[in-house]
Amino acid sequence: MARVKYPKLWEWAKGDLHPLSEWSTAPDAFGFYEIGQLSGSVFIARYCGRAAGTTLRQRLGKHFRSSHNPHIRRHRKSLHFRCKPFDTRQEAKFVEAVHITALTGSEMAPYDWNDREEWRGHSAIDAFNDAVS
Repeated sequence: MARVKYPKLWEWAKGDLHPLSEWSTAPDAFGFYEIGQLSGSVFIARYCGRAAGTTLRQRLGKHFRSSHNPHIRRHRKSLHFRCKPFDTRQEAKFVEAVHITALTGSEMAPYDWNDREEWRGHSAIDAFNDAVS
């Protein structure tokens, strides 16, 4: 049996990457998103988040118009996003918690613009319990 190396990145579909200025094209659904920069044709995810109490479209629009994050405010016109819609808030919360836990600081997704205080309330175990209850 072949061994699978984890963490394993999403298999993002081609065409899923959009300029942040095109936030209105995001799904009107709960979900997980990444905001980042292009280095040539390579997307570098600098920030991740969830839309669990709002929709992806609303959340990304807020980041573009008046993000709480100073890096996103400073670079908003040159940033891109990609997102994954989910049916429930719990799924969005779980995926965000897993990404933060598994990928932060890696070459794959450094998420170096996320404030570590934002994560104080995140726990992969709590998110999993929410998702299955």
